Amino acid sequence: MPHKQVQIGSQVRLNAGSHIGALGVVLAVRRDGTRALIEYVGDAAEKVQFWAPTSDCEVVVYEDMSFRRKRIPRSAPANRR
Repeated sequence: MPHKQVQIGSQVRLNAGSHIGALGVVLAVRRDGTRALIEYVGDAAEKVQFWAPTSDCEVVVYEDMSFRRKRIPRSAPANRR
């Protein structure tokens, strides 16, 4: 049973297999949707790529907080910019 949410570019955490607990990015998905190519940074800071069943992948969504910076108006004094 393929997971429709697993798509290219989504972040996933693996729930089973030899890479359990790894947080990686989906690079490719098979046409039938049963397996996904996952890439993550391993323990020795090397990139690890492997094919994993999509049923073992849980899509993780992190909210990007970079756009929520406090906006300072141009009329503010220079020491507040």
